[in-house]
Amino acid sequence: MQRFQPDQIETIRARLAEREAQLLEELGGVDRQAERDAPALQRGEVDDMVEQGAQHQRNEVRAAEQTRDVSELDDIAAAKARIADGSYGACIDCDAEIPVARLLVMPQAGRCAECQARAEQTLR
Repeated sequence: MQRFQPDQIETIRARLAEREAQLLEELGGVDRQAERDAPALQRGEVDDMVEQGAQHQRNEVRAAEQTRDVSELDDIAAAKARIADGSYGACIDCDAEIPVARLLVMPQAGRCAECQARAEQTLR
């Protein structure tokens, strides 16, 4: 199992917490904007077809952003759990050590670069 210097793991914890706070703030902002937009659509105040189309597109983008943010929050929670159980730093697919440099840049990473590339290929 990979050994971290105490300052490295604390840096990783701080980055996870910071990113988690950013994502929660973004999700709150998306919800607030959706609440502001919804009444006009529900009351039929947006009767221009172009504006309705633009509003629909904004809603789709918001939904995609929310999905992405929630997924990243899940990754952060999983990383915190791996830190707690001592498995942090090992690839969840092949059990190889994930380089500390990768984890310092992307602390929620659960896979080594090779396994991550393979996982992304299967999603396409």
